[in-house]
Amino acid sequence: MTHWCVALIYNFGLHKNNKMNKNLTVNSCLSLDLRTGSFICGYLNLAWHLAIAIVYLWVMIAASSIPFDVTSALVIIGIDLGFIGINVIFNVMLIIGLHTLKRGFINAFIIYNYIFLAFCLIMFIIYLSLGGGVLNIMFKLVSLCFTAIFLLIIRSYYLSMDDNKTGAAMY
Repeated sequence: MTHWCVALIYNFGLHKNNKMNKNLTVNSCLSLDLRTGSFICGYLNLAWHLAIAIVYLWVMIAASSIPFDVTSALVIIGIDLGFIGINVIFNVMLIIGLHTLKRGFINAFIIYNYIFLAFCLIMFIIYLSLGGGVLNIMFKLVSLCFTAIFLLIIRSYYLSMDDNKTGAAMY
């Protein structure tokens, strides 16, 4: 399991004529074709980030009525909401790219997701070094794994977009 995670992180070749880009791809997603799997990943990712945004907004509203000083916590939650907003924008770009077969939108999502995954991995290592709780560590580890799996499926579909079955992809 860790082999594909390490290979995914180091496999940054996104162009079809690059020989390194086919080191790690999948042919199907849970016995579905890659396009359907990419749709599932895109919509699940979008729903997840929207749910987190709603919870964070609810926490901000609830925390504003607490008589204690929670300004720093509200600032951190606000920054997290900004990152979630960026994630939602790129997820919408991915879904539009999947529906319209626009490789540029999917490529932008893949590049952003590589950066996001690297940032989350660094934050996870920092969180581990600070001695976070076991449940939070498990949650962050599962989240990292799902992000890597979703990226692998979407990238595999991106690399196979010019097949005869799906038609020519546009930029």
